[in-house]
Amino acid sequence: MDNAETTFSIIVPVYNVEKYLTECLDSIVNQTFKDFEVICINDGSTDDSLKILEEYALNDKRITVITQENQGPGAARNRALDIAQGKYTLFVDPDDWIELNALETLYNAAEKFGANIVQFDYESYDEKTKRARSVNFYELAHEKFGLNLNEKPYFKWEEVNDSLFLACNMAVWNKLFLTKYIKENDIKFGTTKKGEDNIFVIKSYILSPLIYSIDETLYHYRQRVGSAVNSASEDLNHDIFENIKVVKDFLKERNLLDSLMDDLYKYKLLWCTQYYKCLPRGTEKKYLEKCKEVFTGQEYKVFLKSIKQMKMSFLEKVFSVKNTKLAAKKCKVLTVLGLSFYLK
Repeated sequence: MDNAETTFSIIVPVYNVEKYLTECLDSIVNQTFKDFEVICINDGSTDDSLKILEEYALNDKRITVITQENQGPGAARNRALDIAQGKYTLFVDPDDWIELNALETLYNAAEKFGANIVQFDYESYDEKTKRARSVNFYELAHEKFGLNLNEKPYFKWEEVNDSLFLACNMAVWNKLFLTKYIKENDIKFGTTKKGEDNIFVIKSYILSPLIYSIDETLYHYRQRVGSAVNSASEDLNHDIFENIKVVKDFLKERNLLDSLMDDLYKYKLLWCTQYYKCLPRGTEKKYLEKCKEVFTGQEYKVFLKSIKQMKMSFLEKVFSVKNTKLAAKKCKVLTVLGLSFYLK
């Protein structure tokens, strides 16, 4: 097959996931839609991940394996993007899996819409509790923004800009991208090893006139202990400060910083709080000093209140409503089963 005619490029960054990799690759190679290439970047794995990749590549010529020193998933995906030949690009994490009709469904939608981005639903599987939870963007869009995606399956980022960096899910694995659109706009992943996909999604959303969405669950996201998201590494959790700088510089470049200041603040508040939860014991003071540099005085006070929420009593974590301020506006913090939500 001539690579120039390939419909999909599926990019899989791989690092020490031998336990899950076979399930992931099986869900890809057994797709009902057959016209695709798979670019697997072995990001310095020290387990048997590379061996598994090589075995699959030996049996399926659509699979390309490239090995590099460990640089993180962002750098791995960027390297794969440089050589991607598919009309569309799909990102799949190596510990997750996709529905067998995912490519067929996405191809039909993308061709029908002529879309730069097609967002789809996913199921979140908690490896620890063995429970799965469906995430439906049509429902979220209706509840949070009053959007009726059943009536028109697309939206402009300006329609959700009061929570642009939060509500649309900043992961790349539940979105299909037109490769030409990504390359022409030079959209890249961040160089950090944690939260690097936020940068890619924020840029791609803002630069696209429309974002299309389909009401189909096509992806299965595995929440697991030991992943970068849940890592207790001090360096990884300090990545948020570099990510904030990159996002802020991009908004400045596009003359959007003033209009999206509240969104940037919410982004900082959410992720600085989330990363604080993952800090190794004894490193909190250094982290808080860095936080002072990215927040204004009033913002930092709200941030401190936010991390204080994590020390609530058991009953407060089950259900509580408290008053606070967000972006200088009064709001309530609703906590249900340990999850906190900011309400106008």
